Amino acid sequence: CSCSRRSNRRSTRPSRSRPSFGTSPRSRSCSSASARRPSSSTRRTRRWRSTISALKENHASDCYTQNEKKRKENEWTLMEKQSEAIRRADTRFLKEGIRICARL
Repeated sequence: CSCSRRSNRRSTRPSRSRPSFGTSPRSRSCSSASARRPSSSTRRTRRWRSTISALKENHASDCYTQNEKKRKENEWTLMEKQSEAIRRADTRFLKEGIRICARL
């Protein structure tokens, strides 16, 4: 709150012309209001921060699980492709071996 700061500035000035009598009740009320206000706002921000952090964590975990699923799927597809290639190679080799045996 700005008026409490103002009163502090006034108090730092030489205290010959004392305006503190006129400003003290206002500053008190303002300080009390400001003391009341930030607690709720901080609570709100804390709540928001906690929810945001929780959301971020959930989002990160979701992304991680999705990436893991994708990676596993890719691994499975790679394995399937490799096994298909191996099968094809085996059949080719078998055919060639049969041909070689027939030649012999």
